[in-house]
Amino acid sequence: MPNPDLKWEESEQLDFGLDARFLKGRLSLGLDWYNKKTIGLLVDVKPVIETGVGSTTINAGNVKNTGLEIELGWKDKIGDLTYSVNANFATLKNELTYLNPTIDKISGTTLQGSSITTQCTQGQPLWYFYGYKFKELDSNGKAIYQDVNGDGVWNSSDRTNLGSGLPTYNYGITINLEYKGLDLLVFGTGAGGNKILPQGYRTDRPYCNNYAWFYENAGTKFPTVANWDNDAFSSDLTIFDGSYFKIKQIQLGYTIPSKITKKLFMSNFRVFASLDNFFTFTKYIGLDPEAASANNSSSLGIDMGTYPTAKQVVFGVNVSF
Repeated sequence: MPNPDLKWEESEQLDFGLDARFLKGRLSLGLDWYNKKTIGLLVDVKPVIETGVGSTTINAGNVKNTGLEIELGWKDKIGDLTYSVNANFATLKNELTYLNPTIDKISGTTLQGSSITTQCTQGQPLWYFYGYKFKELDSNGKAIYQDVNGDGVWNSSDRTNLGSGLPTYNYGITINLEYKGLDLLVFGTGAGGNKILPQGYRTDRPYCNNYAWFYENAGTKFPTVANWDNDAFSSDLTIFDGSYFKIKQIQLGYTIPSKITKKLFMSNFRVFASLDNFFTFTKYIGLDPEAASANNSSSLGIDMGTYPTAKQVVFGVNVSF
């Protein structure tokens, strides 16, 4: 169905930045604040049934992303030891600031065996999890959920924002050390403020295809096995903190002195070994919070059993002639 008013999304971005060096260049600082607005978000809608058309696309929303990025570095030399430490931290606030009044929400992903969906509504972040909020367990180990709208009745109208798969902050650190031919690199990254939903269950088979974590804590943190029903799978009982810090690489190397390599007709000879993705610090119950997300934006934060980032032991040689 043609839409003569349809146009491309437009973006406006405002940035304020500061880069500075202190103490003869040993200390570096970078600050950046940004405010990005996307206007005319493209949304698929269903026209009135009389048109005979299943869907069409209109410009129906505006999105705002704001945040602060900080970079801080220090480098120095003490005798034969040269070292540097660099760190960065970035925040993100994402919000759907406007949605066409004829549209109450933009629907995303619906999970198998669950009433949880991802969706967008005005005033909320994009693609948040929408479901029931757990309150407590009764004496029989069955979950009781919050009456969010306060009408005294618990039903589907009490579903609410359970968090988003989009991190609200990211950070990283890099450490370099060099001493008489030896060098050491430590590099780590992390993220937080996001939620992950491990989609490893089916309510038609409640005793298989699930994480043991639920049953190991049955009757305390979670309902008893017999009380894991569709409502439980449609609540924040199945949504977890996705924060993590991962040491991406630890590399140790040694460069043979030049007076030796010159005799071998080489300008440089270095051997190294590294551990990649070996250490992850997180409370997430799944395999890897860094990889635990589907491939499209509306399924961000849904862990479909994605293969985790591989741990590697690497040995290498760098030779220059």
